[in-house]
Amino acid sequence: MKIAIMMRAMDKDSGFRALVDGMARAMVEAAPAVKFVLIYQTEKWLGRFAAYSNVKEVLVRVKYPLLWDQCAVPWVAWKEGADVIFNTKFFAPLISPCPVTMGLQEPSWFTRREEYERWDALYQRIMIPLSIRRCAHVFPNSRFILEENRRVLKLPIEHSTVTYSAADERFAPSHDPAALQEFRNRYALSRPFILVVSRVLHFGMERAGFFAGKSPEIAYRAFTKIRDRIPHELVFAGRQIEAYLRHAEGADADFRGVRFLDFVPFADMHFLYCAADLFVNPCVYEGCPNTVLQAMACGRPLIVADQGGSADVAEGAALMAHSMDTDDLAKKMQLVSLDETLRKKMSTQSLARSAQFTWHHAAVQTLDALQRVVDRRK
Repeated sequence: MKIAIMMRAMDKDSGFRALVDGMARAMVEAAPAVKFVLIYQTEKWLGRFAAYSNVKEVLVRVKYPLLWDQCAVPWVAWKEGADVIFNTKFFAPLISPCPVTMGLQEPSWFTRREEYERWDALYQRIMIPLSIRRCAHVFPNSRFILEENRRVLKLPIEHSTVTYSAADERFAPSHDPAALQEFRNRYALSRPFILVVSRVLHFGMERAGFFAGKSPEIAYRAFTKIRDRIPHELVFAGRQIEAYLRHAEGADADFRGVRFLDFVPFADMHFLYCAADLFVNPCVYEGCPNTVLQAMACGRPLIVADQGGSADVAEGAALMAHSMDTDDLAKKMQLVSLDETLRKKMSTQSLARSAQFTWHHAAVQTLDALQRVVDRRK
């Protein structure tokens, strides 16, 4: 079997890069007898898989994503004799010399159109249903994503396999106290803290303004109710979160006890999780949140919203807070912050749950489904 993988999403400075890289690498390593053709839009990542004998990397410099997806990729697949095309993201060529398959994310372009630029939302709303109908198989990134697409798009989506993402191997409990202390010193994290890793900007969509979908203001509002009762700071990691909260909460917002780290490099993120006493994700509409996967892999106690992908991914490991309910979130944040025994128990639960999400498992599921697609065509 020869699989052509669309690697364009590697160019995005977001969770899609981790998804594409993690899945592609796991597939290549899990199936040494399978041939892979990795197709790039830019040369930035060309050569990343050069050490693998079963991989051929192809660069096609087509500037416009639509032409790259719909013309360049099918042409490369035909030229290389691919048996199937796989895209971890949610687009697929509508005309192709072989079966096409793709990943699937939450349909926020349909349910939260106000958070996107008008033409981008329109394009997604047209192309995603067409791509789903065209695909021989789709790979939702969580159970929530599958059910939400069925509900919103009114499509049965029976040709599907749920494949969860996983955390990079660097995300694990820290066994290097000196390195962890050096990280704390570098970021001036002397007090115990509650961590929120969030995003308030659309990547590549500057005109869209702030992105409210991750709801960091819910964590902030909950913290203000209890900050005088706990010894913890509230620490936000992410670009321009302070500016977003000032915009959302008004000029009189009180950030006493709140720290804003802005952007934290990926190389430091595992230290950030390991240094935190508690991780909170208030987002109610997220497909398969990398932040939750990473925090669990580091053995952090978690509180997440009781809806969406966070509740799906953290099931059995996290405390669930009622969606958008600052009183309930505040109550649970205070409970965990003041109870070290509870935090240790939740840490054990996080590690146990995290062990269920591995790139190898997702890759094997994907390869099995792709083989069935190829066999059906034959």
